[in-house]
Amino acid sequence: PVPAMSNRPDEAPSADGPPLQLLIRSKANGVEVLDVERGLAVREQRENDKGRTLVAMGGSRYAVNGGGLPIEVVHRLSGEVVTLRETAKIEKFAFSPLGTYLVTWQKADPEALPEGSLRVWSGDEVARSFHCKKLTGPIDATLAWTGDEAVLFHCVTNTIKAYDGKQSGTTKKDDSDDDSDVHQYASAKCDDVASVAVSMKASAPYPVAAFVPEKKGKPAAVKVFVDGTAACSKSFYRAQDVLFRWSPQGHAVLAQTSTDVDVSGGSYYGGTGLYLLSAESDWECLVPLPKEGPIGDAQWEPSKGKEFIVVAGAVPAVAVLYNLKAEPLYNYGANHQNTVSWSPHGRFLALCGFGNLAGDVHFWDKQKKKEMNEVNIPCAVTWGWSPDSRYFATATLAPRMNVDNCVRLYRYDGTLAYELQRQPLFECHWFTAPANLYPDRGPSPAAKDRIRQRKTEQQKKLAAAAIERRLLSRGPRLRRRRRRRLRASRREESGGLVAGGPDPSGTRRRLRRTGKGQARNLRRRPERQG
Repeated sequence: PVPAMSNRPDEAPSADGPPLQLLIRSKANGVEVLDVERGLAVREQRENDKGRTLVAMGGSRYAVNGGGLPIEVVHRLSGEVVTLRETAKIEKFAFSPLGTYLVTWQKADPEALPEGSLRVWSGDEVARSFHCKKLTGPIDATLAWTGDEAVLFHCVTNTIKAYDGKQSGTTKKDDSDDDSDVHQYASAKCDDVASVAVSMKASAPYPVAAFVPEKKGKPAAVKVFVDGTAACSKSFYRAQDVLFRWSPQGHAVLAQTSTDVDVSGGSYYGGTGLYLLSAESDWECLVPLPKEGPIGDAQWEPSKGKEFIVVAGAVPAVAVLYNLKAEPLYNYGANHQNTVSWSPHGRFLALCGFGNLAGDVHFWDKQKKKEMNEVNIPCAVTWGWSPDSRYFATATLAPRMNVDNCVRLYRYDGTLAYELQRQPLFECHWFTAPANLYPDRGPSPAAKDRIRQRKTEQQKKLAAAAIERRLLSRGPRLRRRRRRRLRASRREESGGLVAGGPDPSGTRRRLRRTGKGQARNLRRRPERQG
């Protein structure tokens, strides 16, 4: 069911910024573009129920691949569809940060692709090619642009190379030791480098983080390069893989390490660690976790990039806000949570328990440090905020979940706005756009009224639960009192003391003071004397 569109002020579509739209792919309807302002009405539709889809930054175009067919790039404004030749066998593809280029990778084929299997497309032409025989991780761990696409970094054997991000041509092979590549203007030596992560900073200097795994008893290392020189580094053991997360302004990088086996035996999923490395000095540290246990997630605040939240510890995990010196600023409490999701403006925050948890989501107003709502969103496979920070979308997708596939849109305060069902549903993406194209609005008066009403209802529920607990606790007392009355009535019938009658001789006091056996003797003594 799709709720009707409301005319309340907090739900009115914004006149600023591009329209809010979602891209979904299902078996029955193919690729669809949904208009949020019209209650998830279908705006565009293409017949393609196989393969994958990808949305470029800004939402100007999207790519569709699958079914043994070449990649099709759809331009939203003009409706033009560009088909990329020799892309039917690709295995991975990704857009550049601004959506200018599309990068594709497939297995090396010297005959079909003599210039390289890692290709950068500009329109329907190959702008640049790289030789890449093996690609285990994502494309941006090997080939990545800076935030303004001015510089392109390429990770090869023992070296990180830098190119002009807008220049075209073919580079030399990865295993070449010749540094005379005409398209390369800088390089940094880094022995045994396995992956890189480029900051999305939009101005020079451009920092780059590199990961060197353990080898022959040597510890693993994370290094930060600025202008070709190592500005900061950290060495450690028990790190088979690293996940980098750069701050939006390039101040520092979080390096989350992981291993397949936890030597302490505390976690079935392996061991984790979190390190903070500065790009502006040689300062680094181990982030102090709020609770012992695995690290669920760590995400930077997106607007200024000087704070980050870490969710760590055994369930219930604790979420804590840190500054650039890894000093705790605020504790969001312990809940069943393992995911941090910031709104693009950094005003609202969702602390979620997805994956192997039940799906509890806590919506926070970060600026006021107040929890607005708590909802349960079961079986969410993918999620994310709208570009204007007013909606939080979740989707239940196949093949992870083959039943109850749907898209749900929640307002920033956790109330359900829309729901759309597709069976089966394979993908769901926001058409992204820069956050500065939309106004940074706080909670509306209608949302504040809903929050107050929700708190009142919660207080009533808590009061009713307390009364119910008291009534349940009275149950055993009432049963004990009933049993005592029954025993007293039986004693009365047998000639003993009258239940509730007068006690002139103080027999009841002696009964309470003595034991049960002596009490029987006191009751029977008058009979024996008679």
